[in-house]
Amino acid sequence: MTDNVFKVVGPPGCGKTTYVSRQTSLAANKHGPGEVMVASLTRAAAKEAAGRILPDNQHPDEESVNVGTLHKILFHEFGKPNIVGAKHITEWNEEYPSMRISPNAVAADDVGRSVFVKERGDKFLADTDLLRSKMVPVEEWTAVQQRFHDYWTDFKENMDVVDFTDLIERGIRELFFAPRQPKVIFIDEAQDLSTAELHLVRKWSEHADKTIIVGDGDQALYGWRGSDPKILADPIWKVLDQSYRVPAKPHAFAMKVIQRCQSRPDVKYEPTAGEGVFDTWDLTIKSPEIIARAENSIDEGYRVMVLASCDYMLTGLIKQLRAEGIPYGNRFSTRWNPLRPGHGVSSIDRIRSLIVWNEHFAPNSYRIPTPEEVRAFAPLLSSGPVKRGMKKVLQELSDKNEPHDVKLTLELALEPSALEALRNGTFDQLEEILMPAARSNMKYPLQIVRNYGLRALFESPMLDVGTIHSVKGGEAEHVILAPDLSNAGWQTYQERGWNGIDSVRRLFYVGATRTRHRLTMLSPFGPRRFEP
Repeated sequence: MTDNVFKVVGPPGCGKTTYVSRQTSLAANKHGPGEVMVASLTRAAAKEAAGRILPDNQHPDEESVNVGTLHKILFHEFGKPNIVGAKHITEWNEEYPSMRISPNAVAADDVGRSVFVKERGDKFLADTDLLRSKMVPVEEWTAVQQRFHDYWTDFKENMDVVDFTDLIERGIRELFFAPRQPKVIFIDEAQDLSTAELHLVRKWSEHADKTIIVGDGDQALYGWRGSDPKILADPIWKVLDQSYRVPAKPHAFAMKVIQRCQSRPDVKYEPTAGEGVFDTWDLTIKSPEIIARAENSIDEGYRVMVLASCDYMLTGLIKQLRAEGIPYGNRFSTRWNPLRPGHGVSSIDRIRSLIVWNEHFAPNSYRIPTPEEVRAFAPLLSSGPVKRGMKKVLQELSDKNEPHDVKLTLELALEPSALEALRNGTFDQLEEILMPAARSNMKYPLQIVRNYGLRALFESPMLDVGTIHSVKGGEAEHVILAPDLSNAGWQTYQERGWNGIDSVRRLFYVGATRTRHRLTMLSPFGPRRFEP
């Protein structure tokens, strides 16, 4: 790196995002917002790190803003080329049936990648993309990898599409300056940069006044992307060494884990005030009793996380939560959030639209629903409460309809008993006017309402469930951590080095440092387990 590049290391809970946000704001005030670039692994992280660069009314997807992932920034710089998508994969599979590719050929919800290899072409695609990301010359690849790469390259050219690694490679070839030639470049979550991405950042930094690279090598979880372990090695310009999250006892366990990693800078990292709690339970992730104990912590006012290294380990727990109507979610990953609004109109959207009518949810706040809300809940209504031929009228209400039009339409379309149920009935009355299929499809949210009341569908659940990867950057007062490893994770655990056993240690270090107060380690359910 050059003299104008500054490395900042921020261990868990040490205010890294706050630091970056403050520094970007200072840089924007000094040079102007247009002279600052902020890139991170995800768009959400980049937006959060960007501080006040983004005006309140401006979204980071907008082309005029240098905030987002490196892929997003290059995507706009190169005129929004077509990216390989599901329809292209379908055509690939038809053209190359012996090298079929599944939609999730490469994913990050496990320690190892091989668990996601479902089709023959998945491994070829994952391996060649990794080699490209690590900038390994093609002539050093195996003959099979080279042949697949030739087919894949020809296919993309014929379809006029590119993949994300193409964007990075083109940036290295064509862009000597960062897009819009910013004076200051911030790279957040730098520990997860691939070798190719790091090469691009180095190239851009030569033509910027200052480049600040921020991250924590101990939290590098994406080795499958070709991340470079040396990115945050010495010399380090600044260490954010005081945790504002992790208390002494969980901190001691986490340090025991991470200090066993080889070739890592020994940076200062202090716990926050207070001892906190570290304990173990004689329960596995498959034990039904976990839910009752988690609810005890919630009753004490704690937000709880239940974490595992791989998603399939949580299947039984999630099934039990749904059967018992216990709210759970994941504030950090839409994939793990069954109560989130969906794409289009989900069942949760529909039941929420129905509930806005009920004054028992918000006393003395009855209001006329919007046309959008009526269109959402109308398909749920059984034929009895809706007058003949009027359901279609409800579903075709226009957003241009004024409140008095909506009120009149509802009065014309619904039987008086249905109007009464919507306006001031109990939830049992509301359920009676739903179609049987709707009751069946919404069994889980309806059970939540029976257990906890209508408001529970509008509040963020106090229980987060997910993989350790899915909550990276998150926190909770009580973290419950399963030590089990998948077959792929166990294989990785047997290998030495950065992408071997140390990657598993980093994973559990990240999981342990999500806690603000209490860390609980579960017992393993089988022999493949992590041991600190």
